[in-house]
Amino acid sequence: MLYLIGAGIGESDISIGSIEVCRKASKVYYESYTSLISESKLRFISDNIGKNIEELTRGMLEEESMRIVKEAKSSDIAIIFSGDPLIATTHKILFINATKEGVKVEVKHSSSIISAAIGESGLDFYRFGKVATISRWTDSYKPVSFYESIAANQSNNLHTLLLLDYMPESGSSMQLPEALRILIEAENHYGKGIISEGTKVFVMVNLGTDKQQKLYSSISELARSNIEKGPSCIILPAKLSDIEEEIISSMFY
Repeated sequence: MLYLIGAGIGESDISIGSIEVCRKASKVYYESYTSLISESKLRFISDNIGKNIEELTRGMLEEESMRIVKEAKSSDIAIIFSGDPLIATTHKILFINATKEGVKVEVKHSSSIISAAIGESGLDFYRFGKVATISRWTDSYKPVSFYESIAANQSNNLHTLLLLDYMPESGSSMQLPEALRILIEAENHYGKGIISEGTKVFVMVNLGTDKQQKLYSSISELARSNIEKGPSCIILPAKLSDIEEEIISSMFY
């Protein structure tokens, strides 16, 4: 059996059921390619399951996934992911490979940045459009699919959740000042009139932890704010409904 286990976004969000599965498993891995799991969270899980947790890097996940699938044919193998499993394409491919080999797969869900950010914003879940990722810009590479997604969502009066690029090589995520700067640069370059320094956005940092920070302000104000470092996301809202206006005034004051 292969278990795909969500560790959630908080330090101790992993479920009791998932802890029990890991205790009984012959081997437990954690995946470090698509998102970061903090050392303190890994220690918490390791202490509670009573065994070491082996790292699965990008190379191992892409090149040795079939070895792990073969291990799961004869024993119980657990892989721990940050957030909720099956959000990333890499996780889906692992699921597909396992089922093709006749290995049973069980998914243990947990909290994710997507559900947490939408909930913490107070915005209506049903009014969100396509989720997009702001990727890091270089002199020769400036991807703008996120800007196109914002434009499409805005044209349909839908909110946009923007995830920030994760760099597995350094184990770090893009920080908010860089992401806010890229938003303005994209608008300056493409000029569709959907973003300005006065545009009010939501920013969420370290959701689910004791360092959680959430703000709702203009891009220019946020650029000058003292914002914590850590995993972050941005929500660019469409026109707010009356109830959204009311709950936001209660949640962000």
